[in-house]
Amino acid sequence: MPELRKTIEAALFMSPNAISLNELCRLCSTDDLGEVREAIEELQRFYNENSALEISDVGDNYQLRVKQAHEESVKHLAASVQFGKSVMKTLAYIAYKQPILQSQLIRFRTSKAYEDIALLEERGFIMREPRGRSFIVRTTKKFLKYFGKDAVKLKDKLELQAPVSMDETQMQNQH
Repeated sequence: MPELRKTIEAALFMSPNAISLNELCRLCSTDDLGEVREAIEELQRFYNENSALEISDVGDNYQLRVKQAHEESVKHLAASVQFGKSVMKTLAYIAYKQPILQSQLIRFRTSKAYEDIALLEERGFIMREPRGRSFIVRTTKKFLKYFGKDAVKLKDKLELQAPVSMDETQMQNQH
């Protein structure tokens, strides 16, 4: 039962949304709804007595959250969703391939990326420098500060594993 509680607690902590009882059973590799409910109830008692957090339930969905009495003083610390999936994919591609010509980025991400680029530049996560009829795009210090140095380490690690890609000049010289 202790491992079951730990798995449930970890799942509730990591999920930004409520998790269904069935999903918690699946995560705990069990079909015993009663056992999972019992573990949740034990966690609820623990949090009610010992913590500024609580496990709330709506039907068969559960969520770990800050108790209302403490929410006002800490809500400004909550992470907000800054970007949608498309913008994040564009930013990830820029971070991985930087410095990259905007024209290459558009070819890879389609013309939808123009909107993503404008938003990312407006928010200070990327910068563009004119280069011929295009721009060179790269991430900024704000990107590093927000996503951490692990973003750069991941890029370096992936570069060691990924095949070398040709830049635009090399592609033009082949034709």
